[in-house]
Order: sequence, then structure tokens, then C-alpha cells
Amino acid sequence: MQTDKEIDDSSWPETVNHNVFITLLKFHFPDIYQTIEDGSADLLHIVMGNFRNVVEENLSLREKRTHQYFDFLSKVLDKADDDLINAIELSFLSGFPQNREDIETAANWMPENLKRAKK
Repeated sequence: MQTDKEIDDSSWPETVNHNVFITLLKFHFPDIYQTIEDGSADLLHIVMGNFRNVVEENLSLREKRTHQYFDFLSKVLDKADDDLINAIELSFLSGFPQNREDIETAANWMPENLKRAKK
């Protein structure tokens, strides 16, 4: 697990699908992976929503780790297949962040590709 470093995607496959995303999430953020209820790992939108909840909580607290979460999702988006792109757009980016007080911070901290996908 990486903590304060940029996510290294050099060993990732060219295309990231649902199963690869789950594997990457488990590797990079085992603490988040552990919050996924048994059987829910098969439901991509549930997993993405769970990831979003963690990111929103950290964003509200202005935790530095939020940058790493955004970096991870940005790199996933760059390699995502259509189903994963759909989950990112609908279950993560749609209405993100829920807390109005976090909108400016999210806009400043989000990588450009996530901002473009959000619109």
C-alpha cells in the first residue's frame, strides 16, 4: 500500500475493467477494500459509491490523502473500459461532492481528466 506518494500505474494493464479495478483498490487501499461488504465487490456501482464516500469524508476533513485518491481514480479513468467509465461518471462524479462547502476544494484538487468527465 502506498501512502503519500503518487500512484504508480506503470505495471497496470492497458485496460482496467471491473475485476482489475477491484484488485487495484485492494492493493492500493486495503482499508477501503475492507469496507466493502461480502458479495458487494461484484457490484461495481456499489464499490464505486463506497470509494466516493471515503473520498468525500477525507475531502471534508481536507486530508492530504484525498490527493492520492484523486490520483488513483484519475489513472483508473485513463485506462478504464466502458463499464468502469460509466461507474466513475454515475457513482462517483455525479453530484460530487455532496457537501457544498467542499465544491471549491474539490475543483482545486481534482485532476483535469476527472473535472472533464464530471461535466
